[in-house]
Amino acid sequence: MAVSGSWDTTIKVWDLQRGKEVHTLLGHENAIADLALSADGQWLVSASADRAVNVWNPRTGKLIASFVGESEITCCAQSIHKLTFFAGERSGRIHFLKLEGVALF
Repeated sequence: MAVSGSWDTTIKVWDLQRGKEVHTLLGHENAIADLALSADGQWLVSASADRAVNVWNPRTGKLIASFVGESEITCCAQSIHKLTFFAGERSGRIHFLKLEGVALF
């Protein structure tokens, strides 16, 4: 599995063995700034100029959670802890986000 984000607001999930697109993820309103895919492929975090961080299930294409910051989100990363993520804003703020009430896929 591979993922790509675009200025056109879309995120694509790719099957590398088949060389085909599996899903197009829609949910951001501005360019995708960064993506973080978990090593096991269970979740994908996306950061966007629309001030949002989204957490997706890349296998199903479903949006799991969303967080909106005060300024453009420029980067995102995952923690070694399964449900903790980080997001950085253009303003310099860093958010530590923990999903609660979400079962692992």
